[in-house]
Amino acid sequence: MSKYVLVLVICSIPFSACMRKNVCKTIEDYRTIEHNPNCWYNPDVGASPAEIIKGHGYPFESYEVVTKDGYIVTLFRVPHNGTNFGAKKPVVFLQHGMAVDSSCYLYLGEKSSVFVFANNGYDVWLSNSRGTKYSSKHNKYSVYDPAYWNFSFHEMAIYDLPAMLEFIIKMTGQTGHIHYIGHSMGTTISYIYSSLMPQHAKRSLRTIVSLAPVAFLDHVSPLVRAIVPFRYLIWDFFASLGLYGVGPNVQFKLDIVLQMCARYPFILICSNLGDLAGTNQAENRASTLPVSAAAQLSGISLKTLLHYAQIIDARGRFQYFDYGPYNRKIYNSTLPPEYPIYKIKIPVYLFYGRRDLLATEKDVYHLYEKLKTEKRIMEVFNFGHNNFLSGLHALDLYQMILKLIQ
Repeated sequence: MSKYVLVLVICSIPFSACMRKNVCKTIEDYRTIEHNPNCWYNPDVGASPAEIIKGHGYPFESYEVVTKDGYIVTLFRVPHNGTNFGAKKPVVFLQHGMAVDSSCYLYLGEKSSVFVFANNGYDVWLSNSRGTKYSSKHNKYSVYDPAYWNFSFHEMAIYDLPAMLEFIIKMTGQTGHIHYIGHSMGTTISYIYSSLMPQHAKRSLRTIVSLAPVAFLDHVSPLVRAIVPFRYLIWDFFASLGLYGVGPNVQFKLDIVLQMCARYPFILICSNLGDLAGTNQAENRASTLPVSAAAQLSGISLKTLLHYAQIIDARGRFQYFDYGPYNRKIYNSTLPPEYPIYKIKIPVYLFYGRRDLLATEKDVYHLYEKLKTEKRIMEVFNFGHNNFLSGLHALDLYQMILKLIQ
């Protein structure tokens, strides 16, 4: 037993102290990481967004915002690139996906989207939704209280996002001019918010840019669909353990993941984890795997997973959370209502990947047909679900977005 305790103690030491070289050019290079010239030390591995941003020479600001239902969420800001400050700048708002936080927009170091936008004259704001590492506080509950985790992306859309946007407008004066860029669940949040609160959205946003859009989930991978019938058994199992969410209350997992994802052969597992959601190995950057591994499981509620599973099972319905026998009391209907995405008034631009098994081509076109606002399906990339954040051609994507919003 003692030797396992010792391993955990060693791996709780800052990663740079455990192993100076922590990233490599190729997967195969990780075999001989200690002596391989294709491997080097990257200080971004295991670093916070503040450390990464300031480490690359950019200004960093952090703000706490209280939502109407008592959650305290954190916004990060890169107001300029250190030289082009002074004049009022257009705002870019970056919303992360499920089980990660704002770190996902910093996987590529100095080539990350945050810095691309800042270098092109944008005031960049990064969301950290409720339950994540940087937004784990509540006026009443702690992350150890089951009541804290009683939310899905629905609450993020109707509480977190409006509060964040109102704060940004107050700070910048950019009413109706914020460019919203979301990935995966970040797109789901934007559709719910702008359909249920269309006037608020019109006062706040200028465009919605969707990377790997997730609304309808009729054509997800067979492996994902195979899990769906067991969703309530899984819920009951974790509920019996008193576990309704995974997040900042189990931070030791990050040390273990960091150690695993910079060691051969374990890095092979990390590099293939994306296969469940669809990936293109040719787009993967071996050097970013330890960086992205550190940001995984930042925080997720069990209810969020269950909500997505319900939508998969609903076959063609982008719907509210299904409370079963309580639907009649809550919604005055036996079925949960569908989100009225036809009410969205903000221009929506959809980017999807050919290898994506969650945001599939058929489902994205289904969403496109349902939207009644100005809309476009942009050039298709040969991306898997997470290649939008760290793929070899991610910079090409950012340049396309820049041209679009400019």
